[in-house]
Amino acid sequence: MKELLQTKHYIDGAWHESADTYAVRNAATGDVIAQVARGGAEETTLAVVAAKKAFPAWRALTAKEHGARVKRWGELMLTREQGKPLAEALGEVAYAASFFE
Repeated sequence: MKELLQTKHYIDGAWHESADTYAVRNAATGDVIAQVARGGAEETTLAVVAAKKAFPAWRALTAKEHGARVKRWGELMLTREQGKPLAEALGEVAYAASFFE
């Protein structure tokens, strides 16, 4: 799973370093899983500019395509930081993903 773990900001199709980070911990053990980028004003501005640029392509999609993409985002959520039994973590992720649907 390490190859899937990214700790930078993904903005406008690229990973961006951050001057500030915070620890993500395994809730069961307290072990630090990763130091994750903490966004500030600069990252927020970059993200807003990127969102404005991306919006015309998003607007051109059908409602069905929007739904399929948002559902896929929900399916891709990871549960490692939850520190719960797999069945419980999967249930919680399914519940959270249902908000995207």
